[in-house]
Formats: sequence, C-alpha cells, structure tokens
Amino acid sequence: MEHALRRPLVAWALGLVLMSCGDSPTEPLEEEPPSTEGLTLVVVGADTFVGEVATEVPISVRVEDESGAPRSGVAVKWSILEGGGAIASAIQSSSDGRGYAAAVWRLGTIAGPQRASASFVVPGSAAVVEVEAEAHASAAVAARLVADSVLLNGRGETAYLAPTFTDAYGNAAEPTEVTWASEDVGVATVAQDGLVTGRGGGTTWVTGSVGGTPDSLLVTVVLRGAITLTFDDGRRTAYTEAFPVVREYGFVANVAVNPGTVSFPANMGLAHLQELHEAGWSMVSHGMNHLNLTTLTPGELDYELRAAKEFLDEQGFRGTDIFVVPYHDWTDRERLAVSRYYRAARGITANFFPTDSLVYWMPSQPFDLTGMAADYLPYTTVEGRDRLRALLQRTVDEGRFVDLFFHEVPPENVPALRETLAILGEFRDRVLPYAALYPAYARTVR
Repeated sequence: MEHALRRPLVAWALGLVLMSCGDSPTEPLEEEPPSTEGLTLVVVGADTFVGEVATEVPISVRVEDESGAPRSGVAVKWSILEGGGAIASAIQSSSDGRGYAAAVWRLGTIAGPQRASASFVVPGSAAVVEVEAEAHASAAVAARLVADSVLLNGRGETAYLAPTFTDAYGNAAEPTEVTWASEDVGVATVAQDGLVTGRGGGTTWVTGSVGGTPDSLLVTVVLRGAITLTFDDGRRTAYTEAFPVVREYGFVANVAVNPGTVSFPANMGLAHLQELHEAGWSMVSHGMNHLNLTTLTPGELDYELRAAKEFLDEQGFRGTDIFVVPYHDWTDRERLAVSRYYRAARGITANFFPTDSLVYWMPSQPFDLTGMAADYLPYTTVEGRDRLRALLQRTVDEGRFVDLFFHEVPPENVPALRETLAILGEFRDRVLPYAALYPAYARTVR
C-alpha cells in the first residue's frame, strides 16, 4: 500500500514541474530604458538671423548622446529670452527618430536684438542653447514732423522738411517717398523732396503723407525784407577799424574780396580774412582783380569770375557763390557770364528815386540785388544817417532788400560807424550775412 500511494504523488509532482516548464508560453523580459546621462543639445543650421520685426523664423535643434548619435523622445522646451515675440508653433516639441525638434519663432515688434532658447531637463542631463536675431523695422507707413510750424521771411526763402519715418509698430524706419501738398500754393509751394518755398505773404498748411497717414505743418510767410552789411574791396581798415565795432554791436558782415589784391599794403591779408571767416563773416567774390567787366575780352572775363571763386572756395570760405559787380557796371553779356559761376549778384546801386529801385526780397531775378553806398548817404552826417533809417524802415515794411556797403573806414569815421550800426540795431533780426541769405543748403525742419 505504501508504494502504491507514493507513485501517484510522485506523478502529481512531476506533472506540476512539466506544467511549469513545458508547454506553457514564456513572458519576454522587459528591456531597461536607455540612459539619459550625457545628452546634449545643438542648434541645427543658423543660430543668428536678421529680419523684419514680427516676421517668423524657423529654428531647429538636435538631441545627441555622448557619441553624437541622435536621441529621440526627449521633450524640448522653447522660450523667449529677449525682445518679445513668441513661439508661434512647436513643430516638434520632442526629438524625433533623428533627434530633431523644431519650432517657428515669431519675432517681437520692437527693432533690435532678440533671443530665444531651446532646452531640456532629463534624469542625469540638462542642456540649453540660444538663437539670436537682429530685428529691423518694417516698411515705413508714416512720416512725422516734430515741428508744428515754420516761418519764412520772404518770397523764395526755403526750408527742407525732413520727417521721421516709422513702421506700423512705431520703429524708426528707412525714409520713403512722401506725398507732399500745400493748401495754398500762392503762399508756399512744396516739392516732392520736401523743399518748401515761400511765394507770398500769409499762411498755408503743408501736408505730407505715407501710405495714407498724413502729418501737417503750418507755413507762415512774412515779407519782412532783408538787410546785409558789406565791406567792398577787402580794405585793411575793414579789419582794423570796422571789425571791432561790428563785433561789439553783435553783427556779422561780408567782405567783397578781390583775391588778386589780397595782402596789398592797403588790403587785408589772408590771415585777416580767415579771422573774419571764423567770426562768421561771408567772403563774397568781387572779381579777381577788381576790373571793369565791360572792358574785358571773353577769356579775361571768364578768368576774373572763375579764378576769384576758385580762390575763395579753396580757403573754405562761406558766401562764395555771391558776386559783387565792380563799379556796378555790367551788361547782358557780363550778367550771363556771372550766372555761370554764381547764384546771385549785387550790381545795382539803390536810390530813393525812383521808388522802385529796391528789389523785393527774395527777388525773382537773383542778379538784381541792390546796394546802398554808405558814403553816398553820407553815413558821417546826421542827415545821412536819418536817410539810412528811412531806407531801412522802407526795406522792412515793404519786404525789400538792401546791401549797405562801405569801402575805406578811416579811424576818424569810427564814431559815425558806431552811430550807423546803432541804427542797424533797430532792425537787428533782419541784418544777415550773405551766407545766411543764400545758404548753401536749405535749413532743415524736423
């Protein structure tokens, strides 16, 4: 009996073993996840960009292990560090089978440097890389002037409007074409480059627009006339006697220079002229040698005009495009020759009679500038200075022009010069040198 019982028990145990080790399927062993230690992040392609504000820039990174092999499945975080903007979309927020993750970076609206980053943090590793962009303004959509108004003091006087251009986000933009218009072209006209020119007394609105966005400025033209003070022939007494008094009264004057006679005993030397230039004076041309233009051959005439201007320009003087006609004697031939080298000329002596001998400021014919010889008044007498006051008052009241000019100023005439300059002081704001009356460039209004 004992053996009979034992055999079934052994068979049962053996069956259990066979069941556990025989026909039943086996479960696969679970693989351990790859190590995330030593992972790095690199930028794919460019890591710096240049583009307009608010535009989209594609950026891409790659996750790699220590051997440089790609690593997939790593979550990448995209961030904005500087300059605003946003990550418009993360095309791949986790690295793909080749280790790549990508996003679209929409640049901020403020021009200047901008930065974004990509990063990850996993067990055993963390990495961050940056990409940079230099964002510049988009196309200009507005032109703005800081000034609200501009004053012109005569017909033909000009000012150049130079607005600030901005894009749709307020960034300073590159200049673009402006559509300019004047409400009353009888008062002032405006060219498409922004040059405003006075045409008559009054006020008008000048409007500039870019892309339909306008900005306006009030232009006022007051026909106030103009007065200038000139010392003809470059006599030395203009420096020794007149200059200290003119400076004392706060005026800036002109010298009508004959380069061929500079440094003659009775005339100023180059150093004197340079000192006057540094004090703000204008050096206008009076011909090379102070010859009567009507007596010259065509070649001699051309030399007198051209060489004189070349000399003055070489010294860096201002006012060199104005000509004072020697002896106020010229004909149409000489007038045409002068116009080849100069912008304006004083060639007429003003008189009280006829009453139209003074030209309006600015004259439509710039070679009709009128002058009054101080000795003709004469400025050394009370009666002469009274005549001067009346002439200057008329010049300002009627919006006209006069050049009060001197030659020699001997020491005994200095007290009379003081009295004359005191009268000029009554019209101080309209006493200007030629370089201010005919500037090389129109003044800029921003």
